[in-house]
Amino acid sequence: MLYRDIAYLITTKIQKISGVQKLVTTEKQMVFVNKKDIGTQEFYLASQSGIKLELMLKMHTIDYNSQEYLEFNSKQYKIIRTYDKGEEIELKCQVYGGKL
Repeated sequence: MLYRDIAYLITTKIQKISGVQKLVTTEKQMVFVNKKDIGTQEFYLASQSGIKLELMLKMHTIDYNSQEYLEFNSKQYKIIRTYDKGEEIELKCQVYGGKL
């Protein structure tokens, strides 16, 4: 399968700045992905739990290292759920409201 889109997996750490803990980006890793549609049933089940799934990406499992955030089309997302399918993994995400 060809991966046509580009996303950036974001590695973060918590850093204390002026006594306040902040999430800080330590690394961005470019990966090739395919954007997929979120299934209707999964979308509504997530929304019942207060989660608004907005993006699903499929990529090579070997490129994913348990990052919690990603950037796609200039938007930042929090990875809510992963589904490992052997050589591929699906990342299900919601828009991240903070700043990384």
